[in-house]
Amino acid sequence: DKRLEKVEDSYAILVKDIADLKGFKSLIIPMVVAFLSAVVTLGLRGFFLGNKP
Repeated sequence: DKRLEKVEDSYAILVKDIADLKGFKSLIIPMVVAFLSAVVTLGLRGFFLGNKP
């Protein structure tokens, strides 16, 4: 899935930028938020696509 790859790439860039700026401890919250938002997005997409006959 190309969209998922794009999300992972931009996520990796974002994580690297934040790590360069502030160090690892400040990464934890943004990583959790990004991960949860990705899971919710994929979950909702699967839910809506999965329920169509």
